[in-house]
Amino acid sequence: MTDLRWVAVHEAGHGVARLRLFPDQYLEHISIEREEDSLGRVRLSFDTTVVPKSTSDQEAEDVFLSDAICACAGYAACIIAGFSREQALTGCEADFERAGHRKEHACELALELLGRDSNVRAVRLIADKLLELTTVDHDHIGVLIEIADGECSEQEYREYLNLRAIG
Repeated sequence: MTDLRWVAVHEAGHGVARLRLFPDQYLEHISIEREEDSLGRVRLSFDTTVVPKSTSDQEAEDVFLSDAICACAGYAACIIAGFSREQALTGCEADFERAGHRKEHACELALELLGRDSNVRAVRLIADKLLELTTVDHDHIGVLIEIADGECSEQEYREYLNLRAIG
């Protein structure tokens, strides 16, 4: 049996890193619904990293490194949440393959990024919501990040939930 808490933390880690490093990229949802080849997913409006032709080599490398950090963020989130290294590595093969030769450095940077207090809170809030709802959409993730950043109160969050229930 799969530990859904681990899957929720793993996927939340990917999502938080993606939103922090690529804030202009549209993240449709995060889910812990099992698919044929994965235990969960972060669904983007497009699943590729685009680097404009006018980008310098260093800027392009920075984009690819940021993408590798996002790939390693599920592992990092699990380590920070207290899961064993063995548990954190479970299911990371495709993530690490995506990170490629940048994997080691990207894992270090993902641990640093997700170790920041606001990101620890964001991962916890999103993981808790994933365990409750299975899938959390773009707007809901945004509000949870705002709570983690101290930009939204619990009262404002309750109001947000009430408005969603009406709409």
